[in-house]
Amino acid sequence: RYLALGSLLLKSRAYHQTLADVNGEASCAAAGGISLPVVDLPRTEYRKPYIPIPESKKGQDRNNNHNHHHHHHLISVSHQFPYVGLSRLNLQSPYLLQSSSTPLHVGLDIVTYQPPNPRLYSSTSEFLDVFRDSFTSSEWEHVVDQSAPAAAWFGRRHKSDEDSMREFYLRWAVKEAYTKALGVGMGLDFGSFDVRFDCCK
Repeated sequence: RYLALGSLLLKSRAYHQTLADVNGEASCAAAGGISLPVVDLPRTEYRKPYIPIPESKKGQDRNNNHNHHHHHHLISVSHQFPYVGLSRLNLQSPYLLQSSSTPLHVGLDIVTYQPPNPRLYSSTSEFLDVFRDSFTSSEWEHVVDQSAPAAAWFGRRHKSDEDSMREFYLRWAVKEAYTKALGVGMGLDFGSFDVRFDCCK
């Protein structure tokens, strides 16, 4: 219940901040003392919440940064007890204003480290095998091969079971953040694309 409330408040804040960006106004964070309504955002067919931009604001000025960034990809929300988080594309960011010809998407995924439940799995390997098909062969080598470099440990080798679990969580979070940025979430086969880190090529 608390996560749902936190998510609703974060999404409402993002909604008002984004509309302020679109209108060229000061953000609601800077407008102290103003009471703004809570907003229940609509969702896409993949259940991704998005910020609806008023039709009157779409395409009104070719130089306006928000025209290049689809409103379905302006925010990303993630829940993992006891945390809830939201990332938002700041349409007034100097970086975005300088690179407005390239559409950007934002994706966020929160994970918390949890060892395998011993009542369900007899070993770390048994737990990880459940997710084998969600990774490419190259990724899986970095997760389970004790001699392969681990991104979660900055490329070091000789991983323990705990290291393999952290590597798994890191790579899973990156994959989910990526598919959230695309707007499809779990609708895209995680095993169909490869995540690579500079330390572990």
